Amino acid sequence: MRKYKSQKMKFFLQFLLLFFLTAEIHEVFAQEQKSDDQSQSLKKSAVAQMQAGRFGEAIDLLNKYISANPRQSEGYNLRGVCYENRGQFQNAVLDFRRSISLDQNNAEAKKNLARTQNIWFDQLRNIILGYEREIAIDPSNPFNYLEIGKSYRLMEEWQKAEEWYDKYLERDQNASPDEIIRYTEILAKLNHIKKGETILKKWVDKYPDDWRLWSRYGYFTMWVGNYRNAEKAFKSALGFKPFFKEALDGLDQATKKSYVTQQDPRAFEKEFPIDRYYRMLRNDPKDVNTRFSLVDELIKAERIEEAYQQSV
Repeated sequence: MRKYKSQKMKFFLQFLLLFFLTAEIHEVFAQEQKSDDQSQSLKKSAVAQMQAGRFGEAIDLLNKYISANPRQSEGYNLRGVCYENRGQFQNAVLDFRRSISLDQNNAEAKKNLARTQNIWFDQLRNIILGYEREIAIDPSNPFNYLEIGKSYRLMEEWQKAEEWYDKYLERDQNASPDEIIRYTEILAKLNHIKKGETILKKWVDKYPDDWRLWSRYGYFTMWVGNYRNAEKAFKSALGFKPFFKEALDGLDQATKKSYVTQQDPRAFEKEFPIDRYYRMLRNDPKDVNTRFSLVDELIKAERIEEAYQQSV
């Protein structure tokens, strides 16, 4: 009799467990459906605002849509169209590029990028011509050289950008930390690492409280192999801003603790392994080796639930 009651209780508990699990699953699906419905409603409303020519209102809606769907290509493409229509071509180009990075087959985003980039670059070339005329009138004004360098940087013509920034710095010994940061991004693209280290050493001495300069100096110092000085530079940056992510990542690398890698470690636009593997799997979901690598990285990052989902 006791054995019968025990089995009966066991079956009852199993039934309860199954019931609650089923209810929980239904609730999760219901929440996901509700979230998806809300996202679609945001996108639909944004498109309606775009059709009415209210691109600012559409951008506000698309910001919310993208926050809920950061890996969806369409939101960035739509927002890029809004920025283009408002004449904010730099933002438009960035969004079209994001859209394409999430979906390499997005033909509409590629067409939008080509059109917008051509318009924007033509504007930048006209800006350059204007400042060149100013230089012909007054070659001593450093501002004109800086604006030309910035325009070439935006067009990603790195060699010309470096040349004009060099001319600017010859004429302005009190350049702001912002301009030095932009300049070092150009030097990193060109792999002029020793030059960048020398420039940054001068400017961290000039602006010793700027954590961004210390962090950037840490990277250039690390790239020439001086890990001890790099570690000191990153710690200096973190002394002013303790949670500055660029410096935290650099310190991990300088102290050999980092397990992350970068496809282009000198672009200051990191692509961590997890993001790279997710991107590769979007292009080829059957790539088993990449999926195994993704699971390994997720486990290292203690994202266990995601690792489990990718392994089943």
